[in-house]
Amino acid sequence: MAIISKERIQKADVLDSEDKLLITAENEQFSVPTVTNSMTGRSETLLIVKENDMPILEKNSEVSVIAYMRSGERIKYPAFVRSSTSSQIDVVLRTARAQVMEERRKYYKVQADLDCVINAIERGGVRNVLKVPAVAKIKDFSIGGIFLCICNEELLKNDKLLLTVDLNGNAVDVSAEIIRLQTTAEGDVLGYGCRFINVAPSTEENFAKYVFQVQLNNMRNDSSKQ
Repeated sequence: MAIISKERIQKADVLDSEDKLLITAENEQFSVPTVTNSMTGRSETLLIVKENDMPILEKNSEVSVIAYMRSGERIKYPAFVRSSTSSQIDVVLRTARAQVMEERRKYYKVQADLDCVINAIERGGVRNVLKVPAVAKIKDFSIGGIFLCICNEELLKNDKLLLTVDLNGNAVDVSAEIIRLQTTAEGDVLGYGCRFINVAPSTEENFAKYVFQVQLNNMRNDSSKQ
């Protein structure tokens, strides 16, 4: 198992010994340094979370950390508390015992309501640049793909699309391929399941931040209803 790296993670959860969520932190709120234990001389990988009003945990208590990787994987690390205050917690990760958690989907999907335009369609190896971009809506979104609907252009399975997605005011260009059509019992098309292709790292980073922000907002909304 590769050593955990901050650059590869979009968020991290700290759970107690019964797998109850204690802390959740986005990338900007934590660091993942590797330090040398002054008593044992061994290298240790820490997760250091800085946030306000965190629960204070007992030193050396057993916890676990789930790292949500930008690749879509979730990796669970057994860990223990090194130090804990209301504004910072340091946990030592047992990296040798890390496990990749089973996923129903490679990428976490969130519901969305994003505007999108189709600038070009490639079909059978022939690209057609649209004189007037087709208008569409995105209803599901993940780092790996989207569900496209309300499109004023006829599309087919295996079409490759050049899209511009309005990611909350940030116009992002990306290519996608239609891998399935969702239809009614009568055969009417309801939408198109698409996977992203040839995604630039900077674009993937924007997508990961968007997905995480939606997850965070959903979590806060759920907490406010309790």
